[in-house]
Amino acid sequence: MSNRKNFPSVLVSVAAGENRRYRRVLEEQILTVLAGRPQRFCEIVPRAGGAFPTELATTLSHLVEKGYITQRGDRYSLAPKMTATYRRLPNSSDFPQSRLYSQPKRPPHSRKMTLPDPHPADYDWRFTGTALHALAQLLHPLKVRRSRVALLGAPSLFLRLADIGANATLFDRNQSLIADFQKAGFQNNAIKQDMFVRLAGNIGDFDVAVADPPWYLEFYEAFIARASQLLCDHGLFLLSMLPWLTRPSAIHDRTEILRFADKAGFQLIQVLPEFLQYETPYFEKVALHHHGIDCGAWRKADLFFFVKVQPVRISASRIRKPDHEEWDDFRFENRIIKLKRMKHNSSGPFSYQPVADESPFLRTVSRRWPHRPLIDVWTSDNEAYVVHGLGILRTALQLLQRTANIPRAVSLVATRFSMNSKSSKALSELLRKLIRPRISV
Repeated sequence: MSNRKNFPSVLVSVAAGENRRYRRVLEEQILTVLAGRPQRFCEIVPRAGGAFPTELATTLSHLVEKGYITQRGDRYSLAPKMTATYRRLPNSSDFPQSRLYSQPKRPPHSRKMTLPDPHPADYDWRFTGTALHALAQLLHPLKVRRSRVALLGAPSLFLRLADIGANATLFDRNQSLIADFQKAGFQNNAIKQDMFVRLAGNIGDFDVAVADPPWYLEFYEAFIARASQLLCDHGLFLLSMLPWLTRPSAIHDRTEILRFADKAGFQLIQVLPEFLQYETPYFEKVALHHHGIDCGAWRKADLFFFVKVQPVRISASRIRKPDHEEWDDFRFENRIIKLKRMKHNSSGPFSYQPVADESPFLRTVSRRWPHRPLIDVWTSDNEAYVVHGLGILRTALQLLQRTANIPRAVSLVATRFSMNSKSSKALSELLRKLIRPRISV
């Protein structure tokens, strides 16, 4: 019994130790990055192993306090006493296999189609134009051979490959996104697919699969298992790999991902360090803006190449779907508003409030944020609220999509739900906030 009682405290202790080790490794990374020359904060961020900019800012402050680095204006330098210990860190341009794609020509204009705004609940980070161009170059020979390419969670790459005439099929769980592609003429090449759900029969036998999963272990396992099921024997698998300092568990996660890939029948054949670069979505810009940070497209990932050498093992094909919130999507132009899907509607007056602090704009994009489960309505601008009366709000958003008139929608909903004036006013206020013009960050 005593061991059970102590179990939570043991977990806390393990997590604390992991965080301390992470901070030490991040400090070593920063010191090595600064060994080459003095650098500004936004020059350090892309070379910090994927550490989030706010974590990097905190660690830099600690290093300044320790006297390991110095800060003059907006530049950080290695302290003189540290210069004998640290040497310049290689970057992606030092690797021959990456150099070809480090400075591509200006990417061509993609097919005229506007994707909906990325939303944090979808873990939707999209490749930069540079990364898309590099990937298209990498995959261009497949067009000549008419190879079938399966894309798992990479909608912007799907558009780019369609531009060059590649035979690509997109698998994605985002219903709004898939609907847009199908309306644009991709009825047979855009398939709604949750990677935690079994694939439909007779859908496999692709020559190449490219996967860009959310950077969490259970998603990697699901995406890898589905890629193995989609690929033919000796098919090629390209996987975006989270950077090693993305979070304290990232090094362990990378090891587990490789172990699972082996169970799924894959053999690693090549790695392109920092080959992939991601746009900073607006919702992340909002979070960083509250911390006074603007670093442009700072996020990178390695590209891992595998070949399928054996069938997926049964143990690897059974992926348990994680417990996470389900959402209903409402779209207003390109803005996405997500409303938590609940079986029972609460009764009583309608009301709302920000999830945390006074501002409804979240200062984080992390899944580990403890208040995240409290969110009832969440926009692609990273604005989030707790709502009492989700059924009322759901009906109002449905009407608003048809009428585009807030007073009319509120009036109809107030009549249907017998709302008093205070509740009607609160509903009107929230609707105006949800679809108000975007703030500039």
